Amino acid sequence: VGGNLTATAATGVLSDTGTVSVTGNAIFQTTAAGNGIVLDQIAVTGTINLDTAAGGNASVTSARPINLNGSSVRGNLAITTPGNISQTNAAFTVTGNTTLSGTVIGLGAASNDFQGTVGFTGSNVVLNDQIGGLALSASSATGNVYITGLAGITQTGALNVIGSTALNVNTGNMVLGNADNSFTGPVALSVNSNATLAAKNALVLDESTVRGNLTIDALGVDQVLNKFLIVDGDADIDVTANGDISLDNALNNFGTGVSFNARNVALTDLNGINFGNGTAAGTLAVVANGAITQAASTALNITGNATFTNSTGATGDITLANAGNAFAGTIAFTGNDVNINDSTPMVLAQSLASGDLNLTNATSITQTGKLTVGGNTTASVSSGDIVLGNAGNAFAGSVGLSATNATLTDSTALMFGATTLTGTLRSEEHTSELQSRQYLVCRLLLEKK
Repeated sequence: VGGNLTATAATGVLSDTGTVSVTGNAIFQTTAAGNGIVLDQIAVTGTINLDTAAGGNASVTSARPINLNGSSVRGNLAITTPGNISQTNAAFTVTGNTTLSGTVIGLGAASNDFQGTVGFTGSNVVLNDQIGGLALSASSATGNVYITGLAGITQTGALNVIGSTALNVNTGNMVLGNADNSFTGPVALSVNSNATLAAKNALVLDESTVRGNLTIDALGVDQVLNKFLIVDGDADIDVTANGDISLDNALNNFGTGVSFNARNVALTDLNGINFGNGTAAGTLAVVANGAITQAASTALNITGNATFTNSTGATGDITLANAGNAFAGTIAFTGNDVNINDSTPMVLAQSLASGDLNLTNATSITQTGKLTVGGNTTASVSSGDIVLGNAGNAFAGSVGLSATNATLTDSTALMFGATTLTGTLRSEEHTSELQSRQYLVCRLLLEKK
């Protein structure tokens, strides 16, 4: 056909038995319910419009690129081409499932309405449904993928994307929880509600915003340099004991809580950070510009060393006082008022509390680096000893102890607060001779008792 073609089947299926070439635009339609379109040898230079009656499927195979000019397929749609699949801005509706196989797939018009699942095989892929949500069946892309769903993005099969992935949801949830998903390139999220993302590989997050809760299950989580993650709700990140979490961009902002399960964990928050349950088989490094806290009845279980840094001065409190906490390695902190509870033997690395310091432990409190405390210090061990004998310790306020035996060194004038020891006290401070004599008497009295 040298111009445009309109082909209509009033009864039966609209099909071809040979090559159908159209140099202009083509309209293929059926009018009887249940009758479909099967075209496997077409070559249309212009646009294609597909229209079937209720229950009518459409299948189109072409050796040429396919450019859709609005279509209404009231059944399933399958398009296959070695070229590109594109569209004009005309309304495009598929009531059944859609399968797309091409090179570049660009179906990004806002009027699209994919009511069934959508599966694709291509290089770069753009899908947009601003009428409802998108449900993705098994799909793969060797390039980049950009998907937008008004009311949500879900899946029925695994996604495999080699390039970058951008996922956008305006009003609903994003649930891509298939454990066989694979995202080789960075993933960007823009979700106005909750988001769930799973992958069998390590994830790299590009700039992302989730206005609800974020759940991630992968082999690791990192982020693109200088790109931030904002989560208004809870963030729950599980990468198992063999993967690392590295979300240390200074502009990250975690909302109501952060829970994790990983090997090594590095977290940075523009504001304060509140922990849920957290397990790290390796190290934990936390930096916040607000309070570092934990929710009631939760616990941090850290096998390696833990570091907590709060850079906001007088408002930068660190409160990790839940009884279930277990810090098997050293604990280092920088903050204002600091309150830490550890159910395993507590070992303190070099640390600074510009305000008060409160330490609670069941068996022992020791140190590997000096402690600097601007306010008062309270250290309590249920059944064991306190050994804070580093010569660089500086306790500006009073020091109250509760333990069996205690060893305490202060490079400044040492002043005791309420202290209860069932054993002996060994104290040393490096100030005037008079002060030394006073604490020697205190030591002798406590040892005698």
